[in-house]
Amino acid sequence: MQQMVPAGCAFLIADHFRKTGNVDLDLDSIAQSGVGQWADSWILQKHDTPPRVDEGEFALGAAFGSRQWGGQQYLVNWSLGRFDPDSGEHIGDLSYSVSPVAWGAKSSAVAEKDNNVASHIIHLLEQEPLEFTVTAVKEAVKERARVGETRFKQVWDELVAAGRVVSESAPGSEGKIRPRWRVSGVGNAPLRLTPEAEK
Repeated sequence: MQQMVPAGCAFLIADHFRKTGNVDLDLDSIAQSGVGQWADSWILQKHDTPPRVDEGEFALGAAFGSRQWGGQQYLVNWSLGRFDPDSGEHIGDLSYSVSPVAWGAKSSAVAEKDNNVASHIIHLLEQEPLEFTVTAVKEAVKERARVGETRFKQVWDELVAAGRVVSESAPGSEGKIRPRWRVSGVGNAPLRLTPEAEK
């Protein structure tokens, strides 16, 4: 098929992500067998946050890549105005913004969930410093934030690496000396990856 494409033209194939695919903008997520391995250049996109159809607000994550020149990721925000069921159209001015983001940046939805988990951790350790072991923090936060073990570990590791939480040997209320955690007071709330620039 490539040999049939005239010089100066591009051959474009539309495909979709596997239903069991991950949430990353990655060639491994493409459904059709062999397309990811065969493609020379690609455009991948997904919802960055759940669409708000009634309000006409849409946010897309888009990745452009090539085996020839690398690639770039963007956040694309569309506003079409409120949907009017009587006319069957969105009412309002069309507006959009495009912002480049770093490769591997978290989507807004994932970053918001991570920030929620981090806030639960910080609040718990601020209320009772040097009381909780990491296991006790995990159990308390998993229940309060309704989050799984993998997500908790990712957020916890980010907080530890950023120096936001630190451990000391302390007896706690039970009187047993163990590594227990507190907020370090260094820095602000955990950072999430945000667009490098906004237009």
